[in-house]
Amino acid sequence: MFINKMGYYHIEYGINNQDFGFEIPGFKCVVDGCSGVKHSEVGAKLFCRKLEKALVSGEGFSYPLIDSIFKDLIDFIGGDSKDLLDYLSFTILLLEERETEFRFFVSGDGILIKESPDHKIMIEDVNHSEYPAYFIYRFIDPEMVSPHLLENSRFQESVFPKTEFKTIGVSTDGLRYLFQLEEEEQAVFKNLLIQRKEFPIKRFINKHHKVFQDDTSFVF
Repeated sequence: MFINKMGYYHIEYGINNQDFGFEIPGFKCVVDGCSGVKHSEVGAKLFCRKLEKALVSGEGFSYPLIDSIFKDLIDFIGGDSKDLLDYLSFTILLLEERETEFRFFVSGDGILIKESPDHKIMIEDVNHSEYPAYFIYRFIDPEMVSPHLLENSRFQESVFPKTEFKTIGVSTDGLRYLFQLEEEEQAVFKNLLIQRKEFPIKRFINKHHKVFQDDTSFVF
């Protein structure tokens, strides 16, 4: 189930939806373009398309694959480091499901949605720094980015055994606004997740659209 909703702030100020993602057998992915640059939604969608195509072909996820995709996008976009930041500043969250475990990869920030075997939903922030560290930082002039952000731009990896979790989803950080709602409303949302109620989930976000200020995308 892939949900992609534009945030209230983006609607009010005429900013494009900068999230994107996909779901294919064995993989879930979401990306979140930086709202502080001009065209991050373009790079985010191109990246997703290239990654999805590679995974569907059976290539398998690897860090060299991500490097290769970024190099292709850099060649396509061209320009200087500022141009690359304008188009390729986005966070990446990817979940790979294997026979006995879930493998989670993140560059930047975002949220994990975990479901326990007894159907309890846990929503976990996976922010590793005060500001998102985008993977593109590894390809631009190093003087344009702090050493701390450059270090954090590499992928962080976690492994979760299937004995502890029924399923795991990935979300952009727009889902954090859920916690501004009353606990009763949060419980309603979590119950919809458990039931995989796609359209009621979208209606829930629409109902609270002034709370969900940022674009919100997740695969669960």
